[in-house]
Amino acid sequence: MIPSNSIYYRTKTRIDKNIVIRITENNKHKFILKLLFDMNLSPREIRNIKVKDVSINEQILKIGKTKVLLVSGHLIDEFKVYFIDKQPNDFLLMSNRGKKYNLRTIEKIRQINTDKTRLAHEK
Repeated sequence: MIPSNSIYYRTKTRIDKNIVIRITENNKHKFILKLLFDMNLSPREIRNIKVKDVSINEQILKIGKTKVLLVSGHLIDEFKVYFIDKQPNDFLLMSNRGKKYNLRTIEKIRQINTDKTRLAHEK
């Protein structure tokens, strides 16, 4: 049985997702990894989250028209950080250029940080 805090990435090597998140230095990248690993969101779903899709009081995240997810308390606090100076129709996560994230960028964030963790684990 695979521990729930593990992921398999590229190779058959099991990687602890909590270590991947902890080893990541960029706070926005950590948040993206938490959305990928803890909430099981796809890069496309992360890319399209708007401020209005998150209900802080109810701790709910709406994805599209049909998917509603409960958000844990520690993630709600992180969502609040990205609400600052944003309108309801703004995307929650924006690139440094003021546009919504590219799907490939989110995939690269996951790839680079899981590779770093795997390499650190092999030493």
